[in-house]
Amino acid sequence: MALFLTVRCLYVYGLLLIAMFPLSGNGGLYWLETVGTALLELAFTVGFFVLAERAVLGFRTLRPRFCSLYERPFWRHERYWKVPSILYLALFNGTPFKPAVWRLLGVRMGHRVFDDGCRILERTLTQVGDGCALNAGSIVQAHSLEEGAFKSDRIAIGNGCTIGTSAFVHYGVVIGDHADIDADSFLMKGEHVPAHARWRGNPAVALTTDAACRGTP
Repeated sequence: MALFLTVRCLYVYGLLLIAMFPLSGNGGLYWLETVGTALLELAFTVGFFVLAERAVLGFRTLRPRFCSLYERPFWRHERYWKVPSILYLALFNGTPFKPAVWRLLGVRMGHRVFDDGCRILERTLTQVGDGCALNAGSIVQAHSLEEGAFKSDRIAIGNGCTIGTSAFVHYGVVIGDHADIDADSFLMKGEHVPAHARWRGNPAVALTTDAACRGTP
């Protein structure tokens, strides 16, 4: 954080120097300077935290783990949670830029993905296919802390899938193409959701065709 503040101060100081030299003598283009400054600030924030996250990982990718909370591999993973930040990603919710930032952070993100506010906690362990919808408040979490043990595994979401509002997808999950996970569902660790299926509940279970037609919970 100290490094971030130092670099940010230098960056803001540079912007102030630029602002001292207006683009137009009569001040008619000050609005352009304001917009340009805001865009530069946003680009700096994204670039810094992408670089910080990559540096924490040693410019490598995460690997599935099964170890004690008292072992060094878990401490390294905990550092990965605490040093970078993803709060700035909320600025991109519902825009085409959100999937692009996820790709920079290491998510294997498909094309034409709509992300309205999903949180992906282990970016390099997560794969999202083409044409998916990740709704507001949903969480894709590729780890768990269980009785003093740390476990993590990959998550694969197929093409055309929908992760409902506030749904939770746990580690080791594989979701087939065009499957739907309903709102507020908890998809437990290691589940394999078949293609074109619809799952609902906590823990999430498959809906039969009749139940899905009736809207039975």
